[in-house]
Amino acid sequence: MDAMGLREGSEKRLHQGPKRRCQEATQLLVQSLVISRLDYCNSLLAGLPLRAVRPLHLVQSDAAHLIFNLSKFTHVTPLLRSLH
Repeated sequence: MDAMGLREGSEKRLHQGPKRRCQEATQLLVQSLVISRLDYCNSLLAGLPLRAVRPLHLVQSDAAHLIFNLSKFTHVTPLLRSLH
């Protein structure tokens, strides 16, 4: 904390463009509402047939596309790795 009561780095975030702040907010929401739930249930999903896991994989892929504001045709594996 500095003399003005701001956390380190918060001043830097204030000067970032609105698009960057929007992406950070979207990432925070999606990670807290979607990805964390999938990670929490990950051990329960192991061994399930592909038809049961496929819809969850689609939700995870859509979440990555939403966070990074990319088209649905963009490959998501590198994006998913960067979220963990």
